[in-house]
Amino acid sequence: MGRALSHRRQIVEGWLRSQEYSEIALQSHHVVASVFNYVEKFKRCVALFREGFDIATTAFLVHLFPSLAREFHQISEQAQPVAHRQKELDEFFKKSQRLEPLKPRIL
Repeated sequence: MGRALSHRRQIVEGWLRSQEYSEIALQSHHVVASVFNYVEKFKRCVALFREGFDIATTAFLVHLFPSLAREFHQISEQAQPVAHRQKELDEFFKKSQRLEPLKPRIL
């Protein structure tokens, strides 16, 4: 596991433990916007994994390297988020299910 992956893992795990974005940013030496971006990509990956997408497809759809998608998958399988973070993940998943699938265009 490379340095960047472990850094992102620490950020996501901090969020799952209920740390605030500003606290995570300070500890990880990142700006709050970067922390927010990592968490949002993690939530998108979790939603896709719940839908049954594999690591390679999830990485493609979320614009990540497969190694990071794999890391996010491991976190999602092993982590035990605090209640309100689990609720946030569940709500994100419900929102993603309500989106209308794209209809093919006939040219």
